[in-house]
Amino acid sequence: MVETPFEVDPATFLLSTWKGRDAFLSLHGKELSEKGRLLLFSDGSLVKSLEALLMKDITIDVEEQHREGEWLKRGVWLQGDGKRLVFAFSIIPMDSLSPRMLERILKGSRPLGLIVEESMPFHRKEDLRFGIVHWPEKAMAFGFHGNCRLWARRYRIATDKGHIASILEIFSPALMERTREDVLP
Repeated sequence: MVETPFEVDPATFLLSTWKGRDAFLSLHGKELSEKGRLLLFSDGSLVKSLEALLMKDITIDVEEQHREGEWLKRGVWLQGDGKRLVFAFSIIPMDSLSPRMLERILKGSRPLGLIVEESMPFHRKEDLRFGIVHWPEKAMAFGFHGNCRLWARRYRIATDKGHIASILEIFSPALMERTREDVLP
């Protein structure tokens, strides 16, 4: 397993330990909306899932993107109609990127998942884990109170050639939590 240097260790914000899908669902499954379960547990393209569910184009707003030694760090907001839906933080080993792929990432106009999907169609998500985080700055950036909990997942993207990136995704509570509309009469 490749260790990656997170600038802000996401583990400091965890309210529970990272869990696999079944363990996480047994603890928190009833709290999640159907849309939230689909987004959190899908191993496909998050952007394509958001676009299909919300019937809106998803854009990105790059919060940070810089090289740090042998790593490229990137924090972006996935947005629909200007509303922040997901904060995604990626750490990418520079040696895993072709010059063309690096150029596309640095351009900052496309989500990493779509770039990887187009450049490396035979990739997979590994070590997919789920957790609940308390990150006041991100909660307020979503438009919620700083004390609200945030649903998150982390994973690595890999190909048969090895590790491409480590990803942390934090979801807006508006997407994830059950509301009265989610409960059938």
